[in-house]
Amino acid sequence: MTLIWTLIVGLISSLVLLFLLKILLQAIFGDLRGLAERIKLKRKEKLIKEVDIFIERGILDTAFSRLRSCFFFDLVTLDPNFIEKVNNHHMGILSRIVVIAEKRAKRLSNIAIIEDLLLSRCEMMRSRLEAFTSRQNLLKKREKPVPEWAVGEYLRKLDEIKDRLITNQKSLESQLAQAFEEIVRDTASNEITYH
Repeated sequence: MTLIWTLIVGLISSLVLLFLLKILLQAIFGDLRGLAERIKLKRKEKLIKEVDIFIERGILDTAFSRLRSCFFFDLVTLDPNFIEKVNNHHMGILSRIVVIAEKRAKRLSNIAIIEDLLLSRCEMMRSRLEAFTSRQNLLKKREKPVPEWAVGEYLRKLDEIKDRLITNQKSLESQLAQAFEEIVRDTASNEITYH
């Protein structure tokens, strides 16, 4: 009998220790959910700082080539604040593209389209996160299993948002390629020659 009580006390002690360890790790590292997303965005933000240095020094070709890899098109699963952080990151990239275009005396014809696509991407990410969060909250509140039709509707909505995000990303990549092409296009080809 004492062996059983010893095992129960040992199990409870282990669970308490694991809980305290989890709290300690969260205090040190923050919430571990979405850690990969945060690390990847930090790398992209570091690239932006390098781009700023190149722009300051007038090394526009290097700055420009690095900007291409600064975009963060992953599906954000963390929280609304992280979605906003990604959106601000994208707007920062966009402003640097405009700075480089101005320094090269280029005009970007599609900058407003790119900005709209980035803003709509942010809204779609919020919608996706809200759908996910509302389902999680519903599952916590409900005592009965969720009906099949509700699960199907939820999955359909998530698939629809994901498809729209994929379409948005393709449009963004196309518009960005056009903007990058306009910046690198030789100025001589843009000039009109009168005879």
